[in-house]
Amino acid sequence: MSDDITELRLDEANELYFKISIHGAEKSPDAIRLVCENGDVSYSFKGKFTGEQDVVRFVVPALKKVIKSGQLCEARVEVIVDNHYFVPVKFNAEFVEPMNVVAEAVNPQTRKSIEQQQFVVEGTRVMPIKTGSASNTLKTKYVQKSEAPHETNNLPLGDALRKIVQEVVTEVRPSQQRSK
Repeated sequence: MSDDITELRLDEANELYFKISIHGAEKSPDAIRLVCENGDVSYSFKGKFTGEQDVVRFVVPALKKVIKSGQLCEARVEVIVDNHYFVPVKFNAEFVEPMNVVAEAVNPQTRKSIEQQQFVVEGTRVMPIKTGSASNTLKTKYVQKSEAPHETNNLPLGDALRKIVQEVVTEVRPSQQRSK
């Protein structure tokens, strides 16, 4: 048996051609078949002469629902003629599934939708609130722990962060100067 592996597609019919010469027989072959075996299971496919001299065609149908991808089978061509059994060809066959690439269209998250994400403002700490998915448009919402509304509530995110950082820096500098 050859060490080469013949790949057969699972999702569509496969055609295999062999030139089979029969000498010394009184009549044409009773049967020519391709047999694929794996463990306790055998699959047999009838061969037909093509009209070209001694060329036999085997059609292996799509077997996606029957055989698993990557399954390796021992295959052979069997010829039965004048009550004699011959195996002129043996090879390994692997049933493979074709490679697929799937692409889906999505709405990219725009700068505007990034700025519209929800945030919680706690004193000087800003934490994002994850709501919705990237494809949904999110609304701006600022929540504050204190009762008094914060002056950054209706500002865009970048401006609100600048304002908060500026307030923190202003509060920290005077307290550092007192400690000196």
